[in-house]
Amino acid sequence: MSPDCQSMSTTEGLAARCRGALLPLVVAGLLATGLAHAQAPTVLVNGRPLAAEHAALNRGGALLLPLRALGAALGAEVQWYADERKAELRRGDSLVELWMMTPVAQVNRNPVQLASPPVLQAGTAYLPLRLVSEAFGCAVRWDAATRTVNVGSPPDTCGAQSINGPAACSPPPAPSQ
Repeated sequence: MSPDCQSMSTTEGLAARCRGALLPLVVAGLLATGLAHAQAPTVLVNGRPLAAEHAALNRGGALLLPLRALGAALGAEVQWYADERKAELRRGDSLVELWMMTPVAQVNRNPVQLASPPVLQAGTAYLPLRLVSEAFGCAVRWDAATRTVNVGSPPDTCGAQSINGPAACSPPPAPSQ
């Protein structure tokens, strides 16, 4: 805001003299907010929307999701090691280890190169959706028309909870005749 705007004493005078200075800022803010919301895709796990407290991040075409929300949706046990800045997800015999801002992850103790490394933003760890999902055997599909990511969508049972714990990411058995 210009010094002239700060020195105005009446609301009418402020509005009249500062309209030109404020309008570009207001328009830029509205555009930035609109673009941010327009770019956020819908994430479905087994046909259900992913419940996450924080929005997904798009980094170079890779979708990064909050650690705890992603782990819960896929039925994985989640561990966070703050001193190493490391996230660990385990489901059954599968283990995924990721270090923040490191372009190499470990899947079952084997190194995997990442297109976009995990990040720590405002105290939340964000992990690459595709790597983690596929490490647990889940299919990941992108629908550009609806801007939707489908992870293990029906008939898959990726992340579905049962009495015996998380189900594997595979189609359910065929019905018996």
